[in-house]
Amino acid sequence: MITIEKDKILFRGYEYKNQEIVNADLGFHLNSPIEFGEGVTLERLLNIIIENKELFNIIFSGHMGGYLIDYYIDEFNKDADEDNDWIDNISHCEVYGVFDHMVYKKGDEDNSIYYGFHGKGTKPDETSYGFMGSSINNYKHLPIKVDKHIEFVKDMGGRLQGKNAVTFEEKFQKIHEGDFDISVFDFIGAILHEISFMGKPEDRIKEFEKMEETSKRIDSGEEELFEMLWDDDGNVYFLDKDGNKDYLLGKDEDSDE
Repeated sequence: MITIEKDKILFRGYEYKNQEIVNADLGFHLNSPIEFGEGVTLERLLNIIIENKELFNIIFSGHMGGYLIDYYIDEFNKDADEDNDWIDNISHCEVYGVFDHMVYKKGDEDNSIYYGFHGKGTKPDETSYGFMGSSINNYKHLPIKVDKHIEFVKDMGGRLQGKNAVTFEEKFQKIHEGDFDISVFDFIGAILHEISFMGKPEDRIKEFEKMEETSKRIDSGEEELFEMLWDDDGNVYFLDKDGNKDYLLGKDEDSDE
C-alpha cells in the first residue's frame, strides 16, 4: 500500500510496516494500492508526477495519447482564474473504477474494467463533473480521494429507444458491488488520461472556442438544428430538408448490441 501524505510518502509491504520513500521511488510501486492522507490535494500528486516526468512520460504515454506531461506544466503552475467556480461547486476529486459485463445479441459476452477521474459536487446529490475541458490550475486545489466502491454491471444489450426499447434498469443490471483497491498505475493513468483527453491546453482552448462560436450561431439562427430521432429498431436518424431519413451512423440492422 502506498499512502501519500502532505509531507511524505509511506510504503507498507508484506510485513505491514510503514517505510517512508522519496518521490522518485513512486515509480517502483506502481502495482501497489494507493490511498491519501487527510487534506492531500491534487496539486500534491501532480507535483510528484512532474518531478518524475522523464519516467512518467514513458510509462503513461498511452494514457496521454502520446502527449508529454511537459505540455501541461505551465498551466498547472498558474494561479486559479478569478472567475473559477470549481471552488464553490466541487468538494473533492477522485478516481473510481467501473466493471462492465457485456451481453450481445449473437450470444457473445465480454468483460471490461476501466478507471475514470472526476469531481464530486458539494450539493446533496453529489453530482459528478468531468475535467477534460478545464484548466488544471482551476482544480488543482481540490482534495483528492480514492473511490474504492465499485459496481459490477451487466449490460444486457437492449436498446433504450425503438419499438423494442427496454428500461434503463432492464438494460443495465447491477449484479454485485463492493470495495476494490486501485493501484498507483491505474490511479495516475486515469488522471493523466482526463487531463490530456482534448490534447494540449492550446488545442483544448481552440476546441472550446469553436463550440462557443457554434453556440452563438445557433442562438442567432445562423446555424440550423435538426431533431435527433429513432426508428423502430432504435437506429438514430435526422430528417433532412426534403424529409428524408439521414442515419447518424448508418442503419445498423445486424448490430451485435
